[in-house]
Amino acid sequence: MKSGYKIFLITVGLISIISLPLTVFGESWEKVTEIQRRKWNEQYDKKGLYKQTGMAIDKSSKFIQVPKGMNPDWLVGVEIAQTPPEIEFAPVRGIDPMYFPEDNKSLWSNWAGVTRAPNGRFYFAEGDHRAAGSSLYMWEYDPGASNYSRVLDFAHLCGWDKRGVGDSKIHGDMGVMPDGTLWILTYWDPDPKPTEEQYALWPGSHLIRYDTYTGRAQDMGIPMPKAGWPYYRLDPERGYFFAVGFRGEILNYNVRENRVTYAGYPPEGIKWGLRCTMLDPETGLFWTANQEKPHNFISFDPQTATFTAYEETTPNDLGRNVGNNSLMRAHSHKRSKGGFFWVNSQNGTLYKFWPETRRTEVVTHLWIDQTYVPRIAMSEDENYIYYVPNLVQTYSYYQPVMQFNTETYTRKVIAFIADYYFDKYGFYNGGAHGLAISQDGGTLVINFNGAFKPRIPPFYGNPALMVVRIPESERE
Repeated sequence: MKSGYKIFLITVGLISIISLPLTVFGESWEKVTEIQRRKWNEQYDKKGLYKQTGMAIDKSSKFIQVPKGMNPDWLVGVEIAQTPPEIEFAPVRGIDPMYFPEDNKSLWSNWAGVTRAPNGRFYFAEGDHRAAGSSLYMWEYDPGASNYSRVLDFAHLCGWDKRGVGDSKIHGDMGVMPDGTLWILTYWDPDPKPTEEQYALWPGSHLIRYDTYTGRAQDMGIPMPKAGWPYYRLDPERGYFFAVGFRGEILNYNVRENRVTYAGYPPEGIKWGLRCTMLDPETGLFWTANQEKPHNFISFDPQTATFTAYEETTPNDLGRNVGNNSLMRAHSHKRSKGGFFWVNSQNGTLYKFWPETRRTEVVTHLWIDQTYVPRIAMSEDENYIYYVPNLVQTYSYYQPVMQFNTETYTRKVIAFIADYYFDKYGFYNGGAHGLAISQDGGTLVINFNGAFKPRIPPFYGNPALMVVRIPESERE
């Protein structure tokens, strides 16, 4: 055993779990009636986008104007683009049912990544968060046609419509193989909390295979009984699909051989992070930070079913969290030329991470202090990282589309979008969980939570799609 870390080799074994999962969040949305939601949609959908097709297209100087009332300190060290982008925008149409019965309601929302497939199209998912009568769909955005369409009904495919209960979220990063096959795990996490009867009817979350070229979907079954999957990552080169369950279960699935190669808990002392799993394409190792402090780095080798816990920890955060470190939250999809990954912490501190030595180097805030960014997207040329802060609206409502220059460390606002889309379209921006950049680095596809309503909580209910065409002059 080498100094500095411990290695654990675990045998494969399916597990059975009886306890209920914790609800991820709870908000005052329960007090908003469906009649009120309908009235808000009618009142605030100022341009009638729900009744139209296609995307609304805007290019305005307002995108690069500093919003009134913004704290000037937030722009210290931040550039603003000289040329406004062209932006496509539309609410996600095809969510069904649009409104719920008062005794069984929740809010449509997106929690998954956006996936770019080899066909050049982008895939994203929306779910209604319910346990009984749950609905969950996937859409495809075609940049060439500047439009999107609904392509998959999970409830019908998995038989939840017949069972009466089912999953209503996708929460991980839907992975795609070189042949265009998309691999997806669903997620059981109802809000409001499920009843004991509903939980008893729920057998576990499903593994789905979707061919992006033919549109054919296949339910591969339930890989682990009574388990739901908040985060996962696919290795397209080696064919391993790694997932962490809401109780800390670990699943490793070989998509080429269609078999489970590992299913069980990690060894004592290891609690895999529920909101970030990073693949190192060069070694095939999956990485995260331990859920418990001091947040040591952890890796998993899918070929040997080996967990490795390291002495090194995530770095200390900047700003109000100085002196304390936090979990990994998002990362670049590959190493940069210096052999490191770009990683951001739960609190929005951007840093470099070298897997071989677990060395870290803190670089900057992603936006203002205490910024929450669920995912970042690095361009294929490694020159830019894109993201949308701040999901936690307590600290910053404005949520600019940001570009980080990996050479100069410059942060640049590509567009201020929150005020523009509320003023013109009545859309209250609730934050972005999923985004992806095109192969050429010129198109950023973002799946927003939000709603057509006044700027008061809740800020979910009507997900939207936004496509930002980044000017070439802002990428030079």
